[in-house]
This record gives sequence, structure tokens and C-alpha cells, in this order.
Amino acid sequence: MLAALGDRVLDLCAGATGRFLVAAPFIKDHALARILEALPVSTEVTCVTRWIPEEVAAGISDLEVFNRLAARSGSRLLLLPTLHAKLFYSGSRCLVGSANVTGRALGWTAPPNLELLVEVHAEHPDIVAFVKEMLDAATPATAAMRDDLRRAAEALPERRAIPSNLLEDPSAPPPKTWLPRCTRPDQLWTVYASTPDLWKVLTSNVEAARADLKALGVPTGLSRDMFLIHVAAHVRAMPLLAEIDRRAATGISDTEAMALIRDAVPEDGNRLAAEDAWAVLKDWIGHFLTGSYRRAAIGEILHRGREIGRS
Repeated sequence: MLAALGDRVLDLCAGATGRFLVAAPFIKDHALARILEALPVSTEVTCVTRWIPEEVAAGISDLEVFNRLAARSGSRLLLLPTLHAKLFYSGSRCLVGSANVTGRALGWTAPPNLELLVEVHAEHPDIVAFVKEMLDAATPATAAMRDDLRRAAEALPERRAIPSNLLEDPSAPPPKTWLPRCTRPDQLWTVYASTPDLWKVLTSNVEAARADLKALGVPTGLSRDMFLIHVAAHVRAMPLLAEIDRRAATGISDTEAMALIRDAVPEDGNRLAAEDAWAVLKDWIGHFLTGSYRRAAIGEILHRGREIGRS
């Protein structure tokens, strides 16, 4: 199964020597904490971010990272309002790409974003030049700056609440363990849109659908067509479905799929049995990923490819 990008960052942390540099416009405190915990205690950490009142007010960036870094020996926080790059750097290794220091960007909070981190040598001339320019332009953050930013964020005339689809719940299960709970995927829209026939949906499925919608981070106010597009995109991004998709290139049997589910999500009192979970997931695949898979005429084998009879 594909590893979360955050796992690659943690691997970089585990081998860090001397100093560790992380730069990202958006940094959530719980995600930074996970990175710091993975670093050797002797590692000196430099963290570069941007604090913009509107972004702080929206909850996209956490001012609490200042306290976390201030409490860690040899660590510092620098501010650079023009920062847009994302970089994780230690020794001769460097990861660059699109991922901010957030649970969703690093694949630690459901639903994960579709992000990219590429490893390049830290001595690449472009990396060396970028790091120098960034550190030369950045300003050390202070407690007074933190407090000023907080007051500025609170004083905004129209404070915008962070959209529900961007909210991060640090206590949410990791994406690699997500499986749909609603046994009737066709009823997900009914629950989402609170259509007039919502009363026909079993209470248990209403609760399951709401849990699925929260886990998938579907924005509010979508049309039915856009809703289907969003759900399909988020379902595809879940690591378990990505692994099933990879194996379906040559065909994945029910037995293989159920074994994969058992390995990823151990059965307990709060989980569906693997057989039931796979049945639900197949229904979701058929409903939201129409035309992406087909079942073999003989045996229960799921193949990636257009459904028979579809153009």
C-alpha cells in the first residue's frame, strides 16, 4: 500500500543530523508536533512559514507553533510573508513539492489531499540558492509578533469561518484505515442534500452517511453532479482504494480484497467484518466510480477498465 507523504517526511526526520529545515505557508500545530517528535532530540530545527491575518482567522495556520518551537531547544520560527514553497530538508536529503505541514497534506488526516513531494539532493544549485534567499529574507518570529497577529486576526471586520471541507480533526482515523460505513451509497446524496425523502433512510444509515461525508470532507452547497465528482475524487484518494486499484490492473478477487481489508483495518466491535466491508466498498465503487471497473464473467474478480457495454 502506498505510504502517506507524511511517512516520507518522518523517514527524513529519523535520519536527521545536525539541523532540520521545514518551510511551508500553512502549518498546523498537530502536524508539526508529529514531525518534531520524530526528530532526534539534538536536532536543531528551523521552521519558516507565513502568518497572514486572514489565514490565521480561517484556521489554516496555527499561531501555537510558535510556543511549540520556543519550548524546544535549538529551534526557531522564521516568518516570510511571500513564502509559497514547501520544503523539508536535512543533511544531503531534501523533499520539495506541494504539501504543507497539515494533516491532510501529509496524509495523516482524512480525507487526504492529492499532493506531491519529490526528493532531490540538498546540494542541488537551485535548492542551495532558494534556501539562502529564503533564510536571508525571513524574520525571526517573536511572542509580540504572535500576539499582534492574533489581535489582527480577531479584529478582521468579516472573519471568515474555515470551510467545512478544509477543517482538520487531529483525532480522526488515518486515511489508510478509512472504509465507507453507509451501506446504501445511493442514499449519500439524500443525506447530504436533506432531500424530501430523507425520512425513508434508516437512522443507522443517516448516521453512517454523515460520518462518511465528514471523513470525505465534501463541501456544502454542491449540485448533485458536483457532489458526485467530489465524492469520487476523495474516494479514489483513500489509500485502501488506491491499493485495490493498483491490484485490479491484473484482477483482484474477493478473497484478496478481504485479506487486504483485514490487514489495513483490523476487525473489532466498531468495524464491519471484512466480507461485509468489501461488499459495501464494491457498491460504492459501482455507484461513484461508474465505468472504472468491471467484474469478470467467471468468478468474483474485479478488474480495472470500462464496464462491458459502456462507451
